[in-house]
Amino acid sequence: MEVFFPTLDRFETVFSDNVVPDGAAHMRSSVSGEMQQHFYWGSMRDRLAAAQTDHLIGERAFPKSSTERVEKGDTRKQRITVPGRKNLAVIRSGQDWSNTNPSERKRYLETMHPVLTKGMEFLRDEGEEIGCISNRFMECMHKTSPEQNTERTFGLSYFDDLKSLEGWSKHHKTHLDIFGRFLQYASELQSNVSLRLFHEVMVLEPEQQFFEYIGCHDTTGMLASV
Repeated sequence: MEVFFPTLDRFETVFSDNVVPDGAAHMRSSVSGEMQQHFYWGSMRDRLAAAQTDHLIGERAFPKSSTERVEKGDTRKQRITVPGRKNLAVIRSGQDWSNTNPSERKRYLETMHPVLTKGMEFLRDEGEEIGCISNRFMECMHKTSPEQNTERTFGLSYFDDLKSLEGWSKHHKTHLDIFGRFLQYASELQSNVSLRLFHEVMVLEPEQQFFEYIGCHDTTGMLASV
């Protein structure tokens, strides 16, 4: 179980359109118009009200080498509660190509999705080196027909510090490839893009997080930080 209790000043979400909400946006009372704090490095931080008066510095997730870490034993036979971390940065970034026409769907699946998948795999397998505690790239399942392809995915990542997330976004080849490929994608479609994108970002105080794992492998979510 992973539960978050963000205050509004520590949460932000953006969408490529405001037609189909996702996540916390289902609780919205209204939607803003286009914003200026977008499409430049650092805009994510600028959209967080708390960041206007706080640097939101987190705790380094991996201060020890892997050989120095305490052996957790077989976590699949345990019930483990992981304490919250100071200014844990959480991002859920989603993709929805269910409304695309056949031509755009083919373009997305053949040119955009593989680049995105490569970036998600880097965060999952090697993210420790840049401060990513955990990353899961997931497919959304249909609520009544699990075998039905919803054509929607999202990545859920935990970073030890907002700065670590910003660093991956701005400097690492895997994210620059994603960003660059999307610009090409939009250009090829002359900005007539039906692909829907969104993200939710939270920077949380320890008491705004709850993590409990029952019978999970030792790199599930925040277990990787123990």
